[in-house]
Amino acid sequence: MRKLAIFAFLITISLALYTSCKHEPTQIYTGNPADTTGNNNGGNNNTPKSDSVCFNTQVLPLIINNCAMSGCHDKITREEGLDLTTYSGIRSIVTPYSMNSELLKEIQRTGSKRMPPPPMAALDTAAINLLKKWINQGATNKICIDDCDTSSVKYSTHIAPLINTYCKGCHQTSSQGGGIVLENASQVQSQIVNGKFLCSIKWTGCSNMPKGGSKFSNCNIRKFEIWQNAGFPQ
Repeated sequence: MRKLAIFAFLITISLALYTSCKHEPTQIYTGNPADTTGNNNGGNNNTPKSDSVCFNTQVLPLIINNCAMSGCHDKITREEGLDLTTYSGIRSIVTPYSMNSELLKEIQRTGSKRMPPPPMAALDTAAINLLKKWINQGATNKICIDDCDTSSVKYSTHIAPLINTYCKGCHQTSSQGGGIVLENASQVQSQIVNGKFLCSIKWTGCSNMPKGGSKFSNCNIRKFEIWQNAGFPQ
């Protein structure tokens, strides 16, 4: 009887361990979601958590600011029947793990047929590589939480990634939303100094930015304030 009891105990422990290994991994990630330097990972679908592309803070704002502006693929216009302001809308032109996805074909076209269409600037290599990386990881709807790193805030490390992801698509030389260009540090600085930029991202009476997107987190707003208070370090 003692042997049977021990055997039954071991079976119970084994089943418990097996069941605990069956849980699906969480889809909420922490880290630096504003990193837009994604390189193609060669199709490795078992990407470490720290290297995962975040849909909500990297892919979605990139698409909204370059493809889903008013008159294009936004919720109202739905050019060619496409609303690219949601995960399901973007996934309709993406095949996970496939570099033949319609989205990649459109943004890599040349001439007048490419997206975003001229006179808007084409997506740069870093942006295209980020989208490739996301697709190679399965084009999942991963939600990331900013770990709020506000130490040693500089334009190159903290501000530029946010501007490139959330603002530059609508505020570049070839597409000057509101007559504002945000292509370099001095241009961003001038908008902060005149008070319009912070008013817009805080949603406190000015035109709410990012246009058509979610409000910046308190952490990201704080980065701009710290950058200003520190004298706009590069």
